[in-house]
Amino acid sequence: FEVVPDKSRPFIVRSANLETRVLGTSFNVKAYPNERTINVAVKTGMVSVSNTEQKLVMNQNKSIVLSPSEMVSFTLASKDMSVTKYDPKEVLSWSEGILYFNDATMEQFVARLERWYGIDIVVDRKTKIKKGIVGEFKDQSLEEILLGTHEASEFEYEFKNDKVIIK
Repeated sequence: FEVVPDKSRPFIVRSANLETRVLGTSFNVKAYPNERTINVAVKTGMVSVSNTEQKLVMNQNKSIVLSPSEMVSFTLASKDMSVTKYDPKEVLSWSEGILYFNDATMEQFVARLERWYGIDIVVDRKTKIKKGIVGEFKDQSLEEILLGTHEASEFEYEFKNDKVIIK
């Protein structure tokens, strides 16, 4: 998101139990239904992040203010929020059309590819990959990405009936 300042109309993003309040900034919210963590990362400006469930149940208004290069991770199960610095390439490169993997697990790799290309990927292998998946891909096809990563990460793949099978 890139938001122009307007004090009379705050920009609010609600994702599960998180509320991100913004006044003139650029930031990223990563919140997918099947993931256990929501991340809010600030590129420029500042945002305030609060747990809306905690606000309603406990009548508390605890919020965390984030500055550029800071990210809050909210764990859905425990309701914990933690603030860290983040690697802009890892968190924001998608907005420039770049798929970036830095020591990704097979699960992370598959989830990103499924969302990016809108395809189902089935992992049909018993052993875990030995090394994390690494790569940076701009404007490349799914097959080019699989070709570029499968040897180093020691997996095979095939396209079958509108799906990708990873072995």
